[in-house]
Amino acid sequence: MKLRYTFLKRAPLIVEPQNPLSVKSVLCRPSSANPHAPFRPQARLRTASALPPQFVRLSLLPSVAQPPALRDGEDSDLREWLGSRTYSRTKTAHCFVVQQLRRPVLTILITVAMLCLAPSAQGFTLSITDPNLKGFSGKSLNILLNPTNCPAGIEDNIETAIDLWNSVPTSRLEIKMGGTTSTTAASLRFFSFPETAIIACSTDFATDSASSAGTGGCTGTCLDVVPAGTRSTTLGTGRMQKAFIVVNMNAAAGGNFGLKSTTEREITIAHEMGHLIGLGHTEEVAALMHFSIAAKTNLNLHQDDIDGITYLYGRDELGGDPLLGCGRFQGPLSPSGPSGGLVILLIFPVILWTWVRSRKNARYL
Repeated sequence: MKLRYTFLKRAPLIVEPQNPLSVKSVLCRPSSANPHAPFRPQARLRTASALPPQFVRLSLLPSVAQPPALRDGEDSDLREWLGSRTYSRTKTAHCFVVQQLRRPVLTILITVAMLCLAPSAQGFTLSITDPNLKGFSGKSLNILLNPTNCPAGIEDNIETAIDLWNSVPTSRLEIKMGGTTSTTAASLRFFSFPETAIIACSTDFATDSASSAGTGGCTGTCLDVVPAGTRSTTLGTGRMQKAFIVVNMNAAAGGNFGLKSTTEREITIAHEMGHLIGLGHTEEVAALMHFSIAAKTNLNLHQDDIDGITYLYGRDELGGDPLLGCGRFQGPLSPSGPSGGLVILLIFPVILWTWVRSRKNARYL
């Protein structure tokens, strides 16, 4: 395969036995040569005046012992011609330094496109085992709180968790604290409440955390480790419709939310809020949505969490949302992420223009 090169500025070159130049090749002629004579090899090298202006680089040429050897099969006549000449420190020659032509713009664009289209190595999951699950409709989600049985300061814990999820720039979803509700924790599991999303505290967490009417909730060891639980439903629509978080305030439970530190409370609420908006557990240990948050000491989002919320609530860039970038979407449920067509549509004209320009201006060895 032929390599593309650019020719640097012609300049006097002192040839000495030290400091070899790490370039592809050096094309020289003695300073006593006919100034109109072409540089070797004649069939492949143009004179300085014929080079396009963008190929002339202002660069001083360091001294070299001899031009580096070309690869086998490449311009043996040039290698022989250069090797047959010896210059002393007092002799000069006019030379071109030949280096590989680089196209940083094209390289960057191709890299960005590949990143946008490539699947993530991590595996966020969805809270409902439906690979086509869609998040809540609209751009905002109001969460209401029933403060009955809740510890002091829980509103601040919720606000902190909301701010964390709202900080994701590639998500269109804006979560809001929507005030209070009288809906009790005991009635949540029937999904009969009129609100969309509710947080309530329960002193009977073993019962109120049941996934549906008539099923047992958190009992035994579970009560000692689980400070809160979340349930959600699509009501058969394929899109998130209702969800709730039940906070464990069982006085005899080791997982009592009220016994946790402020940071532990914030991490717990933020984790459960991830379930509430549609995310399941991930195997990425550093992620907020990892199935075990007992070891977490800092409230933050991992890229896997960001990928998850962006998959469910990615900005609609063609529908008016600002162009902020691309996400990488792939999980164990293999959700079908947004198409990379928009990215290709945006960068293809630039890639094509750059390629045409490079074909026009490049010179080959």
